[in-house]
Amino acid sequence: LLELLHDTVSEYEEKVWLVPVTSSHLPTLRTWRNEDPEFERRLTDFYIKNDGWVREVSEGGQRSGWIAFLGGEAAGLADLDVDEDEKLGHIAFYVAPAFRCRGVGTKIVRLVAKEARREDLAGVLATVEKGNEASVRCLVRAGFGRVEESHDGSARFRLQLPPPPPSPTIGRNA
Repeated sequence: LLELLHDTVSEYEEKVWLVPVTSSHLPTLRTWRNEDPEFERRLTDFYIKNDGWVREVSEGGQRSGWIAFLGGEAAGLADLDVDEDEKLGHIAFYVAPAFRCRGVGTKIVRLVAKEARREDLAGVLATVEKGNEASVRCLVRAGFGRVEESHDGSARFRLQLPPPPPSPTIGRNA
């Protein structure tokens, strides 16, 4: 019985949840900015100042934003900016320092890809700064492939999404 319990517990994996961002998450975003210099450097003030990001994603337009939770704690964020003309999403994501190297980033990216599929997007793009190998690993694990590198050393990755399945033709005579 103890061996069975051990096997069950050792296979247990905490689930990452995405919750739409609201103004109630601003203190968490500010804490991350204050505790992690990489947050502000990589994600800019847009995510914090004047509630810009929260306000924009709350308007229900082309941008969606989420706070990722693991075990009841805020573990990171995700942003999906949709280009309706090209049917592509542009993803940005962040993992708080206490949750890094635990697969959280990969799970966040996979969850955002599912959201992009629901929006019938053709693909998702991500741009990664030179030297950000952790983000590269997350993207590659989530199925992204490198598509180009810029002169400044940043790299662009793309996840091609399958087209939605055809609608059933119940009750139709062919």
